[in-house]
Amino acid sequence: MVQIKTKVYNYSADEKIIGAEVIIYNEDGDKVKSIVIVDETEIQELREELDNLDNTYVDQTELTQILTNTGESITINATTLNGVAGDQFVLESSLLNRRMTPTSHSSSSTTYGRGSKTLYGHNKCIDDLTHDSYADGESLSAHQGYVLNDKLTAVSKHQLHSKFILVKRNGTVQLTIDDWDGEAWIAGRTENWIPVFTIPEGFRPAALSSQVKNIYCPNLFGYHLRVRINVPNSEVQVWSGGSGNPYFYGTVTWITDE
Repeated sequence: MVQIKTKVYNYSADEKIIGAEVIIYNEDGDKVKSIVIVDETEIQELREELDNLDNTYVDQTELTQILTNTGESITINATTLNGVAGDQFVLESSLLNRRMTPTSHSSSSTTYGRGSKTLYGHNKCIDDLTHDSYADGESLSAHQGYVLNDKLTAVSKHQLHSKFILVKRNGTVQLTIDDWDGEAWIAGRTENWIPVFTIPEGFRPAALSSQVKNIYCPNLFGYHLRVRINVPNSEVQVWSGGSGNPYFYGTVTWITDE
């Protein structure tokens, strides 16, 4: 015996019937055929909605282009975006003429990368002259430039006595002897090089080679006196060669280690 079942489709709002389906089953309960009956007007309206779908909605590609807004050619007028009002955002083009206060990002760590001999980066100022090796991310402070300048331009003086004066600048020492009666000071002694003064620390000459131990005074006035700086003993020494004009004038210069 053949069985027939029907399904009716309607709007839930006003129970308006827009179509029905008639299903025919055989004696074994298997579906034989299905017949759909619809209202012609409703079908036409559905077709028109489908035909106008492309004009009403955008596909994924179009939506991506709109949201990307390359060149900012599309005006997007959203009330909020993720709960944030539109006036909290700024266009990329507006940033060109807009000044922003930078955020302080000083740090005791190397988060932002150290400057080096080959890379730009963040450095910290070192305010001493005791670092004896190079390290990435360290720069000498301006204050230490001032300290170095003071050291380079400072002049130190030491009066050995009224006729002998030492003057030091930039590690260079000059000994000046003016109008000294060396013969009276020697008082007839005949030994070879006689020590006159010991050079104080800070003015002593840098050590020379083992074969060169003396620095001789090149500018001499007075015939029979010779002056030299004995480096190992840090002494000013004189040699008398006999009688004659007893007064001596001269200068000699050397380099220190300090």
